[in-house]
Amino acid sequence: MKRGFYVTYSAAAVCFFTAACLIPGKNQETDKAGTRAEYILVQYAGSGRGANNNANAGNTRESSGTLTASYRFANFNGDDVYVVYSMRKTAYSAYLDGYGYTDAEINPLQSRRKAMLAGARYRAGNGEKKAEFDKSLSELLGQKGLVFRPSTMTIEPDVPSIVKNNREFMRQIAMEIQKTAEKNGYSSEETIGTALSMAQTAIKYGIPPLVDKNGRHIAGIFPPVRTIFSGWGDCDTKTALTAAVLSNWSGIKMIGISVPNHYLMAVKRLPAQGDVFVRYNGLEYVLMEPSGPARLPPGQIGTATTELLEKREDYRLEPFFGI
Repeated sequence: MKRGFYVTYSAAAVCFFTAACLIPGKNQETDKAGTRAEYILVQYAGSGRGANNNANAGNTRESSGTLTASYRFANFNGDDVYVVYSMRKTAYSAYLDGYGYTDAEINPLQSRRKAMLAGARYRAGNGEKKAEFDKSLSELLGQKGLVFRPSTMTIEPDVPSIVKNNREFMRQIAMEIQKTAEKNGYSSEETIGTALSMAQTAIKYGIPPLVDKNGRHIAGIFPPVRTIFSGWGDCDTKTALTAAVLSNWSGIKMIGISVPNHYLMAVKRLPAQGDVFVRYNGLEYVLMEPSGPARLPPGQIGTATTELLEKREDYRLEPFFGI
């Protein structure tokens, strides 16, 4: 018998179900929140103070100005999978500049805001100036893979934007996985599982900082190429990577799922017996948890995530590619 509960998201009623009983896994994440300067930079896991206890950068090498990362891992079929990813170092440097912001980029906006609020807080016209400031900040951050929430003065990772902007960058990884899928005659479910198992096990679990060593504010998430070359990341980092890889197959529809201090995703398909899924806009999406280190195939989630879902609080569904 199906069980479910309802969460309101925009105009849609959303139900989380299990087609039978939940099959619990293990989720070892520890979650906190971090703040900096005038804005709260929200990340989905960790304090962001450079923590990466499971960091693994040993898979990347440089030769003649080209960075190459290689990973070998076992998928849910037990098959050995090998993927290689390369990018010119100059191109990678430009890629890093495209995500997050520096103090130099945002300070002019901060100065304008301080000046605006220096006088009487509710002075005539102040609301219009604040709206102008909010719009300018949102536009700047929108170009950098981040989103500004004026109601809470928070800056958060814009995971759907990151996924969309990294589809082409992740095509190399998708092609490597496709080779394995064709060689072994995988179904679409097994192909999706291969991409998921890479994020869970080949990419180590570690918490990106709110501000990296170069002073760039990244809100506690690595974009996919940085994840590949770094070899580690947390829940939203690994979800963005997985979704960006999977977006290279036509017909795949996905949504991101934000729950308190955690982030995961779901893929549109009919749920099998025992699968946990969400019904969104009348369609069923099977949950996937890329964060690891537990090996959880599509349709299974960790016990900690199950507990978050059962609390029925503070959910946000984020469609990828405007589904």
